[in-house]
Amino acid sequence: LAEDALAVARAAGASAAKPADVVGFSLGGLIAQELACVAPSEVGAIVLASTSPGGGGLKDLVSVDFFDVFDDWADDGSNESEAARRRCAAAFLVHGLPRPWVEQRVDDLKRAVDAFVSERRPAATLAAQKRVALARAADASRLPPSSKYLALHGDLDAVLDPGCAVILAERAPRCKLLLLAGVGHHAYLQEPGEWCALVSRFLGGEERWRRGDE
Repeated sequence: LAEDALAVARAAGASAAKPADVVGFSLGGLIAQELACVAPSEVGAIVLASTSPGGGGLKDLVSVDFFDVFDDWADDGSNESEAARRRCAAAFLVHGLPRPWVEQRVDDLKRAVDAFVSERRPAATLAAQKRVALARAADASRLPPSSKYLALHGDLDAVLDPGCAVILAERAPRCKLLLLAGVGHHAYLQEPGEWCALVSRFLGGEERWRRGDE
């Protein structure tokens, strides 16, 4: 997966002379960490959002139930599989959002489900993602200090406990930690404006980051 991400970055013009900034969410955060190790000279700033620090000692910080929600995903095109996909998508989203948000934003949740099921997602691909997500990843302490990192996490994340972000910030070099108050795993969906602004400020450089904090 990291090799695929590197190929995309290079196709977009990334190089040692022009490192790419990277945003990795959830499983994508693990891929971003691997990418930084595979090609450290071609990666600049990295946002590790709602993700894991890898390594050991995380058993009680990860909701295994969350990764079971797609076990019934079907892609044979029947009405039954369409209903199953919608149930899976709803479970996936609800598990990663605080209950008050779900109860108060039903229409937004329905739109998110519609968007999710509109994309072709083969069952075999989702099963493979589950295997990768639950496999033990390499420890974030191996990340190269040539990049700078931001651990961005919701403090109500029920999928990956916020403790994951704390450990990530401790293990990764040059890593800032930001916990979003009242936000769950799907922070980009729950608070898109705040999430995007924080990511943009971090990727915009230290000077811009400091101005934003003042």
